[in-house]
Amino acid sequence: MVWHTDLLNERSQAAIARLGAVREGVLRKHRIRADGTWRDSVQFAMTDDDWPEVAARLRQRLAAG
Repeated sequence: MVWHTDLLNERSQAAIARLGAVREGVLRKHRIRADGTWRDSVQFAMTDDDWPEVAARLRQRLAAG
């Protein structure tokens, strides 16, 4: 699974990282914003090998409320 978020959106990056995704890198001039400027995107990924550990952590967080 892959996520992309604006390089300037630190809150989104933190939320994706808390899920257990790994920051893979930055895609320069990846998208165009609504105002016509270019956006650099941070790419996060999670593989099937990552999932068992991530799922266990998510279950613990949900159980803790």
